[in-house]
Amino acid sequence: MEGTQLFVTHVDLTALVEDDRFYYVLRSVPTFLKARNPFKLLVGEHEIECQPSFRLFMSTTVPAYRVPAQLSAFINVIDMCLSRDGLEEMFLDRFMELEKPRIQDSRLQSVSEIVRLLKMKDESERKFLEVLLKNRQFLHDLSTMKKISSIRKNFEETVESITRAEQSEASLLHSREAFRPIARRAAVLFDVTRHMGEVNEKYTISLAQFLKIFDTAIQHSERTAVKAVAERVGQSAFFFAVQGFLEKDRKLFALLSAIEVEDSFGRVSPGDREFLIYPAYGSAVKTALNHGAMVTTSQLRIINAKKPFDWMTDEQYSGLQLLAQSFDWFQDAFEKMTKDGRETQWRQLVEHEIPELVALPDNLDEKFNPMQRFMIIRAIRPDRLIQISRSFIIQGLGRRYTSDLPLDLGFVHRQSDSKTPVLLLYDEESAILETFVKDLAGKKQVDLSVVHLSTGCSNEERYARRSLHKAMTEGTWLLLLDGHNSPRLLDMLDSLISDSKQIEVNFRLWISAKISSPLPCSLLQLTVKVVADSPKNIRDNLVRSMSLVDSDILGSSSRTEWPALLHNVCVLHNVVRLRSQYQLVGWNAPAVINPGALELSDAIRVAAREFGEHNSHEHSTTPVTTAGKAIQWNALRYMLSEVVYGKGIQDEFDHQSLSAMVDYWISPAAVKKEFEASRVKYRLPSVFFSGNVRLPSLVQSLESLPANVLDVPEACGLHSSPETVVAHDQYIFTRLNWIYDRMPVTDTLTHACVESDFYTPTKGVVVVSGQTQLPGASFLAVEKSGLFASASLWALRHRKDVDLFEICTTALNKVPKPWSKESINEKLKKVGVTSFSLFVLSEVEQMQRLIQTIRDDLQVIKTSVSDGIHGDLVPPDVLEVATALYHLRIPSRWLQLAGDSSPPGSWSLVAWLTDLQSRHAHIERVVTQGRDRVPAYWLGAFFNPKRLLAIVKQEAIRNFESSGRSSVMELFVLQSDITGRDKDHLREPPLEGIFIYGLYMWGCAWEKTTGDLMDSPPRHGPTPLPVVHLTVVPQSEKHSLHDPQKAAVSYSCPCYPSRICPREPVLLLDIDNKDVSASRWPLRGLCATLRPF
Repeated sequence: MEGTQLFVTHVDLTALVEDDRFYYVLRSVPTFLKARNPFKLLVGEHEIECQPSFRLFMSTTVPAYRVPAQLSAFINVIDMCLSRDGLEEMFLDRFMELEKPRIQDSRLQSVSEIVRLLKMKDESERKFLEVLLKNRQFLHDLSTMKKISSIRKNFEETVESITRAEQSEASLLHSREAFRPIARRAAVLFDVTRHMGEVNEKYTISLAQFLKIFDTAIQHSERTAVKAVAERVGQSAFFFAVQGFLEKDRKLFALLSAIEVEDSFGRVSPGDREFLIYPAYGSAVKTALNHGAMVTTSQLRIINAKKPFDWMTDEQYSGLQLLAQSFDWFQDAFEKMTKDGRETQWRQLVEHEIPELVALPDNLDEKFNPMQRFMIIRAIRPDRLIQISRSFIIQGLGRRYTSDLPLDLGFVHRQSDSKTPVLLLYDEESAILETFVKDLAGKKQVDLSVVHLSTGCSNEERYARRSLHKAMTEGTWLLLLDGHNSPRLLDMLDSLISDSKQIEVNFRLWISAKISSPLPCSLLQLTVKVVADSPKNIRDNLVRSMSLVDSDILGSSSRTEWPALLHNVCVLHNVVRLRSQYQLVGWNAPAVINPGALELSDAIRVAAREFGEHNSHEHSTTPVTTAGKAIQWNALRYMLSEVVYGKGIQDEFDHQSLSAMVDYWISPAAVKKEFEASRVKYRLPSVFFSGNVRLPSLVQSLESLPANVLDVPEACGLHSSPETVVAHDQYIFTRLNWIYDRMPVTDTLTHACVESDFYTPTKGVVVVSGQTQLPGASFLAVEKSGLFASASLWALRHRKDVDLFEICTTALNKVPKPWSKESINEKLKKVGVTSFSLFVLSEVEQMQRLIQTIRDDLQVIKTSVSDGIHGDLVPPDVLEVATALYHLRIPSRWLQLAGDSSPPGSWSLVAWLTDLQSRHAHIERVVTQGRDRVPAYWLGAFFNPKRLLAIVKQEAIRNFESSGRSSVMELFVLQSDITGRDKDHLREPPLEGIFIYGLYMWGCAWEKTTGDLMDSPPRHGPTPLPVVHLTVVPQSEKHSLHDPQKAAVSYSCPCYPSRICPREPVLLLDIDNKDVSASRWPLRGLCATLRPF
């Protein structure tokens, strides 16, 4: 080493920790600081002589808090990020240089003049002091007095000039301040975009990229008003960034931008953001900021107030109470809520289906700003968080910020240049990207080379580099598909492009990469990023789907139904995708049902082949003058349901649901002008039935549809219920909390309750942003979508202290007492060794094992707490149980032993043990009464209910044989009859088969009086079924299997242990509803469960 300074850029901190070459260098920092003479140092495998003057500087884009502890312990970490105020000044200077250079030059000249005059002033003062020091009797010295008088005159003239220059500068600064809103909007958008990298590191944006967008927006904006320029800068920055975000993060970005723009206008106060995230957390922040101030009389009155209205829930009133208690601006409105007939206005707001569009009572909208209105609606309707957020964004930024951004590669091409590649990110669909880029290259009449990067080997890399060099010199386009497979090449792209001296202007580099794969930061900051996945929004995906239809396919048939069928194929594709968003509510195996653009292309080709063949009369001699007469609809539906969309489906009931969706949208009735999707009131646009159909007009008609016309469960056939929750609110607001935790403290953003550097995520999400009581499979979606942040940590720290000793003591009293082996054996001896007795014995053993495990774990924890035994002396599995109990969760070990019928881990321990007591009591009743005396069985109590049903079937077969009939060639099946009886009215078992109870139906409602199925009311949960009578009959005698009329209205409804367990049906319930087609029920996702969760 020569003792010079070394600056290393784009450092990968993870690799640096593991790099042996830097091990001793980083740990020798004290030696470099204290040494006076050269010393020896080991660098890798070589020992070199080091000069003490050597200094190492490294730069990285990783935030300071993400520096590994192995590095931060030995180095100095300096955060070089500009604050929002600093960014504002920088953008303001840049705007003045671009648009107002004369003002900027005059200001710089004024500053230079002031500096020059200040120096002259200092020089005059220095000369004056020199004269005084040289001659102390200067009063009698005429020359000295003249010199002093001259210096004084120059000094006064200089001071006067400084005053004039400062006035001139103040005037220029005043003119400059008029353009500050432009710089403020740019600073807010860049700061928000920068912090979106906390959600996904692929959202990283460089200041150089943003400055380019800023300059372009200024150049193309209308200069009539500052507000218009600020809006143009904001929109350009927003849409440039948002095109590189996943769709689920675009709503988060829009909401974050809207809040911070409101903050830049001074309309956000401390605690507002936290209240939106979680009301109790926002109230706690306000309390902490008051530093323990005395509670005022009005606050005390609000705290002690009782809920005045029966129609308002406790949660809604608590939200308003917290708002009034913590924020002075709402106290008066809260206290007047019950006076002068305001109850009607508040009730209308609380109970309205669209509360975000309803005016606040007592004309409060004129008094409160949008942020305050947002907080009020959030307090009373947490179930509408997404819709309230959208209304707030529209009010603050405009409707464009809430619309989904279509993929426009032509616009992306204009944003790029020869040295700025385009990075096409995808999460699900990759194959369609090549088609998009090829189509654009064809429109631009540019040659395109495609390189598939699949292995990342050296030969593949060399070929890609040669192709890159050739494309740069010839001015053609190059597409690197799946670039994440070659990380070494991506690392070099920055230097390969910047170091190249021969790059044609028309050259473009396109790179596709999976967004979940690691990508170099240098590439992310160099490229224009675009997420190319299909939109989740059905209208936008319909537009993209129809855009994939070329003019040749549209003109392949002259039949009037053909454009409508193309539309229905696109709708079918989108509703299948929509159903997958509802996870286990939509499909039993949602992971394998997520069709992409390739499936859509296949579906369109299949439909075109069917219609094209008949249109050209190649395979049919039937005249085609009658619409739909020659079309083989059954064949078309079979190809779509079995080959195109059903090729990866293995679940029988998912197949049935898919077939029902295909039957609904692909039929002669569905391509008629009067067809309407009744549950969503959707009609095909009339342009699809016009005589002269053109593709642009079809796309335009779809673009004019309402934004969320089909984004409802009813669009894919499901019943709208509390289960159909996609947890967008939980995803957005927990990540909003996560981002604010990592933002620096400002006048309106504090970390008063939880320190900003805690960063220790805990398993599980304590705080749920929206609804807190979610049935069935919906709570799984909420749990997976949430993120542990400061609101959850605050709730965890401020809940009631958890005393493990007290928990264990209480739980031990609620755990059922184990049976004695002697009593069980004595009771079973009376019936002998039968299939039923062996089944009961197996259930007893599993229950005994579960109870004994629970009691042992609780006893060990109780003893450890009382004796002060440390955690390292407690078995790991017991320690895991203690951790779960401390965090108010059911231990996973207990859940596994409890079987598929066990309640979810989110239940309270008391409720879970109470349910266990009920199961224990039912098994004990079965043991005591025996097979012949149990009137009805609760299948949800058993660990293996299918074994009981197998025993019933076995008994029926024996009875069948004893009657003299042969069962060798006969298959036997269960037959169910849903009675209208209640389990409490049963005294004796049936003569044939068994009675079962405790079943619940999901997706439809059951009318007990008539025994009919009907659509459930909105937001309605599962319907409890009455007693079901199960019998076993030969398959040949079951009418629903052999009678065509009966089969058309009969549906074999699967019954699962619960909605949250693996989808393996316990039994099939026979559902028939008079004249209603059986295909309606799989479309609704109808199923039954043994438990109500």
